[in-house]
Amino acid sequence: MIEEGIEGNIINISSYHDTVPRTEKIHYDSSKAGVHMLTKDMALELADHRIAVNCIAPGIFETPMNEEILSDPERTQAMHERVPWGRMGVPEDIANVVEFLVSDKAEYLTGIRIPVDGGLRLDP
Repeated sequence: MIEEGIEGNIINISSYHDTVPRTEKIHYDSSKAGVHMLTKDMALELADHRIAVNCIAPGIFETPMNEEILSDPERTQAMHERVPWGRMGVPEDIANVVEFLVSDKAEYLTGIRIPVDGGLRLDP
């Protein structure tokens, strides 16, 4: 008999920079890469307990972390042009993915990394 449903969810937040390195950001980028692998390891460890573990990897977002960019209209426009969707992400974009991951519709997903980036990684 196949057991249905999950007992819980763990959702980790990584970053676009878990796979895209930058100069002078080794501490941040490597920690986000670690979150990605932590997600996979936890998914394996907790599968027997029916706990789904997934990771969201945001791209460029309108958050306090990017306040310096957002305060400069030219830099903001340049960021919008980098993203194929034509805008920076907003917190609601992450919330929508979280809502899906904790729903019954995502019951068979575990150990995955979901980029929420408006197509940023599609840019060559």
